[in-house]
Amino acid sequence: MGSRDKQKANTPWGYSESFFAAFEIMIIGFIVEIFLKGRGVKTPHFPNNMLLVLVLTIILVIAHFRFRHKSLVKWLSSVPCSVSAISVYALLILLLGFIPQQEEKAGWLQITGLNHLKNSWPFLFIQFYLLISLGLVVLRRGIPFRVKNLGFFLNHLGLWITLLAAGLGSGDLKRVTIDLYENRNFSNIGILADQSRYILPFNMKLLDFNMTLYNPKIAVADRSRGEILQKHGETLPLISTGFETKLIDWNVRVTDYIPFAVKTDSGYRQSDQPGSMSVAYLETRNLISGDTVSGWVASGSLIFEPRYLDLGRSRLLILTEPEPRKFESLMVLKDARGIADTIKLEVNKPYRFRGWKLYQFSYDTPMGKYSTLSVIEAVKDPWLPLVYTGILMLLGGAVYLFWLGRGIRSE
Repeated sequence: MGSRDKQKANTPWGYSESFFAAFEIMIIGFIVEIFLKGRGVKTPHFPNNMLLVLVLTIILVIAHFRFRHKSLVKWLSSVPCSVSAISVYALLILLLGFIPQQEEKAGWLQITGLNHLKNSWPFLFIQFYLLISLGLVVLRRGIPFRVKNLGFFLNHLGLWITLLAAGLGSGDLKRVTIDLYENRNFSNIGILADQSRYILPFNMKLLDFNMTLYNPKIAVADRSRGEILQKHGETLPLISTGFETKLIDWNVRVTDYIPFAVKTDSGYRQSDQPGSMSVAYLETRNLISGDTVSGWVASGSLIFEPRYLDLGRSRLLILTEPEPRKFESLMVLKDARGIADTIKLEVNKPYRFRGWKLYQFSYDTPMGKYSTLSVIEAVKDPWLPLVYTGILMLLGGAVYLFWLGRGIRSE
């Protein structure tokens, strides 16, 4: 008897029936979503999500020990069922990646749940279908435990834990933005994605916001189309005094550069006051015609208009606004017990505080380096360690199967 015949003898359904069941479950989910007019599913919060995990685990354990010889349980723990569940789940993940996900109304995409798939009924049904199948597979191969099944056990249990924690734990994820201003009192009020207020369990105070900038860039722009012209592979150069480069058909030389300047009746003078801008005196020569043009160009600011150099034929030589090299906030954090930490929060360097991760998120963009506002993002995801545990188990199972398992198979 072949392997396929044995499989059909052990389980009532094969691959075709399993895929039919998986798609049927997904379609039922879409029907429920349409019936509820695209309202989706509210992700459970603690302790309800923990209760769901406990109930699901108990059901799987009882199903394995009491009903593992029943046809339905045999099929749910079979390879065809697992493959069909993973395939349809992957299909929904692909749709999630291709279809813009947004909460605003979007016609039939909203009603069917396609624009909020992670919180839709078809996604929920398929996710639980996959968790049930994977859970029974883990119990079937893991009890009694055998060393030769270690790689399989780690991979499948790790995937089960990752899906469970990422799905049911998403309701406890908190992502809050906090606006802090220099010389203001402590604040613990944040704003969630739905613009509702959230009270943090600690206070923050901004002492100083600091930003360092790159030098501005020069570019040739088309006046009529309002866009920068670049040759293929050409990058816009950062300028400095004495810098010389070639842009399109012009040779450009920077004879003077003031990183922070204000305009006066007599020209430009260096100043670090709010509203200052970058200015440079440029000398240009057209490489084809030999025509020369020179003059001041300015990046502009909230106070001063930008200034361009007219190259003729609807071409302008412009100075771009300097881009941030680094911005950081000097802050004081204080918990409920009054214990304070003074920290310097930088971009891409989060700080952990009382179970939260703090990120330097944004600032008052129009004010730039003179911003007195620092926007901090506070993130708390209590289920993340469990997700990492599942991923580490997946990696451990892969290492075992591809390296250690090879030695055991050879024996």
